[in-house]
Amino acid sequence: MMNYRKWVASAIILATLSTACTVGFQRPSSDVLNSGSIALTSGESSQPVRFTAQSAAVATPTALPINERLLVDEEDKLRENIYQRVNPSVVYIEVTEQQTTRRRGTITVSASASGFVIDKQGHIVTNDHVVAQATDVKVTFSDGTTAQATVLKEDATNDLAVIKVDVPSDQLVPVEMGDSSALLPGQRVEAIGNPYGLVGTMTEGIISAIGRALPSSRTSSDSLSKGDIIQTDAAINPGNSGGPLLDSYGHVIGVNTAIELSSASSYGQQSGTGIGFAVPVNTVKQVVDGIIGVE
Repeated sequence: MMNYRKWVASAIILATLSTACTVGFQRPSSDVLNSGSIALTSGESSQPVRFTAQSAAVATPTALPINERLLVDEEDKLRENIYQRVNPSVVYIEVTEQQTTRRRGTITVSASASGFVIDKQGHIVTNDHVVAQATDVKVTFSDGTTAQATVLKEDATNDLAVIKVDVPSDQLVPVEMGDSSALLPGQRVEAIGNPYGLVGTMTEGIISAIGRALPSSRTSSDSLSKGDIIQTDAAINPGNSGGPLLDSYGHVIGVNTAIELSSASSYGQQSGTGIGFAVPVNTVKQVVDGIIGVE
């Protein structure tokens, strides 16, 4: 939580934007103080703050050079193209689990996550922790088509699973698999998934590091400690699990799997830190080949 001096410093910085403007700082009440909020007022006077023509600095926009504008347009088109090509491959997964509790006995719990189509036979990749305890798995495609899915096999070691749906092949849009052997920190990446049930959400970031090892305490899988995990700052949240991490060509380079959580806050809740992890696609291809090959 910011202390009072830092809040005052922030108010002073805002106040120096114009010498003709008097900006005061009003310390909030205790309940607002706990939320970290601040309030800026026009000072002690009840009169509204006014800027004179002499004191108001009006910035004149500088037109973006045509070559820079074209570059921005091309980057936008690149992201739009990735989304249009890959989003039809990404599915919304709803799972139902039966859990036993001491107080309430057996209860039914529902959860949602992501996955992506890998072929015209209806195979879909997701995380093991998404379907490991599922008694029912339903898949919804981007066009609204729904289908029941069967869990073929799970690989808890790599937190991967393959499920299968029975739908016409013309409704299936497989992703393009990339190569994770040559990834480097700094490369731009995109993530598409369903965080918090927000279907078809795309976020962007970079590869922050490669070769990470995740102890089982960070994920529900048995172990992701092989040292080849991708770290990214692309926004990944609950519901993104099982969704694809993509390179600038729209090729899958990983499966979004875990996030780093902060220590418990004063409210007893944990929050994301902007650090996400993905299983590299070369591992995914090995696991999938092993599962489909013995189907």
